[in-house]
Amino acid sequence: KAHKGYCLVLGSRQADLAASVARLSDLRVILSEAKADKVDKLCRDLAAAGLYGNEIVVHQLESSTTLPYADHIFNLVIAPEGNLPEDELLRVLRPKDGAALLGLKLDKALVKPPLEGAGEWTHLYAEPGNTACSRDQNIGADLALQWFGRPGPERLLDRHHRSVSPLYKNGFLFIPGNERVFGVDGYNGTVLWETEVPESRRIAIMRDCGSMAVGDDFIYVASGSECLALKVRTGEVSRRISIPDETLATSHEWGYLAKVGGLLLGSAVKKGGIRRKYGDEGIRETYWDNRPPVCSDLLYAI
Repeated sequence: KAHKGYCLVLGSRQADLAASVARLSDLRVILSEAKADKVDKLCRDLAAAGLYGNEIVVHQLESSTTLPYADHIFNLVIAPEGNLPEDELLRVLRPKDGAALLGLKLDKALVKPPLEGAGEWTHLYAEPGNTACSRDQNIGADLALQWFGRPGPERLLDRHHRSVSPLYKNGFLFIPGNERVFGVDGYNGTVLWETEVPESRRIAIMRDCGSMAVGDDFIYVASGSECLALKVRTGEVSRRISIPDETLATSHEWGYLAKVGGLLLGSAVKKGGIRRKYGDEGIRETYWDNRPPVCSDLLYAI
């Protein structure tokens, strides 16, 4: 069930339905219509109702057989009149759980299957073996813009500090910010959640190690002397995991982090060893030569 994301409603006769979707969910609604005079009236009516802009926008369609949108972009499509080919509706739906409702009674549904050959990036360098290879089978030379926008730079770390890379799995993108993590729909850029994670900031990561890892249900983030397990769909903290050796709880922090099968791997680093300072000193630690790497005193599996 998509509570956030993008919904496409086809046809001016569905304006009331589009308004209801906008009011009852956090979906951003695009109402598409072919005729210019109807588009103009829809814009005026929705503006008068206080819905036009943030909740609903109206687009004029130029074709009766194709849609002017990127592949995989919509979480929900509502097409009661059935004028467009089903293949075209499937094209714009989000893989795995994107759905189209068809028919005058909306009693027929199309659900898009998972994207075949899709890769993933679950650790700092793709996977625990540091291959820097996503194993994606859909890579080619024909590139196109999928989306742009949030979360934007305000709560992220400046790229010159060389922080932890974003992670990706099952259509979800996990972006590390400044003492926080964002969960984003990888297909349309919708920010699904934002969770504060104290003491998670790391810079000069090429002299350190990965501090995030994602599995099917949870994303694991090092947070001071703990590891937080966040639910991938909501960002809710499900579990707090401490360094197993209790004698190190006050003197060490969680360093390395990886998810291998049913095991969570971690390491203990002396406090002060992980680079977190933001500013000129952080830049020097990132770019200058002869800087020490971060090392651990203990490796463990949970």
